[in-house]
Amino acid sequence: MFGGKTQTHKYEYDVDNKNTVYIDALNRRIENTYDENANKIKTKMPNGSILESVYDTADRVVGEKRNGKDSFTFERDQNGQVTKVKDHVNGVERTKTYDKADRVTSATDSRGGKIDWAYHDKANSKTEKLKEQTVTQGGYTNKVSYDYNTLDQNIRVTDGSQTYRFDYDDQGNVRTYTAGNGSGSTFNYDYANKIKDLVVGTSNSILLSERYEYDQAGNRTKIKHEGAGGKVTETNFVYDPINQLLNEALPNGTSKSYTYDGFGNRTSVKVVENGKETKSIAATFNEGNQLVKFGNESLTYDANGNRTSDGKYKYTWNEDDQIVAITKQGESNAFATYKYDEDNRRIEKSVNGQVTRYFYDGDSINPLYETDGSGNVLRQYVYSTSGTRLAMKSKGQTLYYHYNPRGDVVAMTDQNREVVATYEYDSWGNVLKSDAKGIAADNPFGYAGYMYDKEIGMYYLMARYYHPDHGVFLSVDPDPGDEDDPLTMNGYTYVDNNPVMKVDPDGHVAWFAINAGFAMHDGYKAYKSGSNWKGIVAAGAIGFVGGGRVKAAKKAVGFVNDRAVRGYTKQIFEKRRAITPSNINQQKRKFLGDNHVKISAGKWRSADGTRQFRAKKNDITGHMVFLMSILNF
Repeated sequence: MFGGKTQTHKYEYDVDNKNTVYIDALNRRIENTYDENANKIKTKMPNGSILESVYDTADRVVGEKRNGKDSFTFERDQNGQVTKVKDHVNGVERTKTYDKADRVTSATDSRGGKIDWAYHDKANSKTEKLKEQTVTQGGYTNKVSYDYNTLDQNIRVTDGSQTYRFDYDDQGNVRTYTAGNGSGSTFNYDYANKIKDLVVGTSNSILLSERYEYDQAGNRTKIKHEGAGGKVTETNFVYDPINQLLNEALPNGTSKSYTYDGFGNRTSVKVVENGKETKSIAATFNEGNQLVKFGNESLTYDANGNRTSDGKYKYTWNEDDQIVAITKQGESNAFATYKYDEDNRRIEKSVNGQVTRYFYDGDSINPLYETDGSGNVLRQYVYSTSGTRLAMKSKGQTLYYHYNPRGDVVAMTDQNREVVATYEYDSWGNVLKSDAKGIAADNPFGYAGYMYDKEIGMYYLMARYYHPDHGVFLSVDPDPGDEDDPLTMNGYTYVDNNPVMKVDPDGHVAWFAINAGFAMHDGYKAYKSGSNWKGIVAAGAIGFVGGGRVKAAKKAVGFVNDRAVRGYTKQIFEKRRAITPSNINQQKRKFLGDNHVKISAGKWRSADGTRQFRAKKNDITGHMVFLMSILNF
């Protein structure tokens, strides 16, 4: 309840505690049906659409249907690995082969193209990690190889004559990075492994030199930028008690302030330039946290919670709540259309008749290369084994990416180490500066490393599209959130309203971004590198899962409870223990240390941001139950 307003969410469960009905604050009803093995076989959406999953006798998904029609069917080998996907929606088939260790060795796509993977033996890698990756598309072939140190850390990526090198500190953080053109980055970290300072440069110039300060909650409060001639400017950030961004003061004298209601909706944006207010926008939300008014702009939604119109565009969605077409207001024909695969990844977009097709790195969310509608390779990307995008190759040239701690692309350099692109963003991803020449103008990646669709001014985050000006997603998160944490129940907010410290690469879960994209937690690396789910669980994490991925995760770890899976997908390891109110403070200090901070009612976090303590009343025992969550960011 906030300001006299209440949002009521209702849940119904069967005798096995499986969620059968969810009703949100707008009375939108979602119904789930399960088979005798606790597999979710049908979901009825608020608009009446029926989404179904088909399982084999081993409880593995072998098919998906939309309103009774096959959308995807899966063939599996004796180990359960998917060997063929028939994409009935787009008329495409994809195949995979595996070695005896269930590692993918090849992938084909009926649109053309093949990707091959080879692995080190134990003499060169304790865990027999990726050795080579080869892309073949028509007459185009490219091979990238990977080498490791004795700790199995990726120290070298080789692409033809180009070599990318990594050096690590004792905590496993990347200390220095050298790009294929000889430009480099140097990182220093604090005791909590947050970046203290960063220098990015070439032999000719410094591209970025920054120092960072943090508050006790781990939020970045200050960036000191060192410019030409040693001139230092600052960016400053202010947060509220639950870590929502309240103000950002930019070096050019611009200050942006934000307010929120109790449901996590950003209700106003004010911009002050050189002491004078130049913009003031009020935002209005309905009971379902849908943005319905932004300044003079009105917005509408369908029954499933998808945005259908705003001041610029009209949106068309398919049965699986994916945007398939966008039409400009006042026009009748769509200027942009989209297609997706079984993992919610966009495999094609067409803008004003210009087609771009995407081919991904295994099961990851990283596009490995792009083609035009005729199958000609437009761009290929080089990645580290952790999924960091290192370079873009196009038209016989290679350009190199340079990042800040959030993972924003701040610059690109060419093979001669000349700067060919520079970018600046505000905290929410609005582009403040974009100066790119030559093929750098075709670079689609920017803020937080997301793919930017400049034709609509939004970011494509796999499961959903994010509008940086509005500060919200266009569609609701299918995960209804945690009833113990109201902010997570707002399905439209972006990264818990803390865009300085968090990112959301797949549109489902907000993660802390601390190391310029080079060292996210192991779950993130495992998912982006295409590891199988059992391998990720064995490593102690499941990362970036949503939609069909939640289903896969559930099967991998034997969970039938969506809530339990949600804990794993957010990379939270939980221990529960009954304690009395009299020793709660002692237990809290023991787990978090003396310098812990309160982040919300009943929740505290350690000063280094890696441990969380949550306490609530247990109605059965009359004791306090506390939850220790180790957040491996």
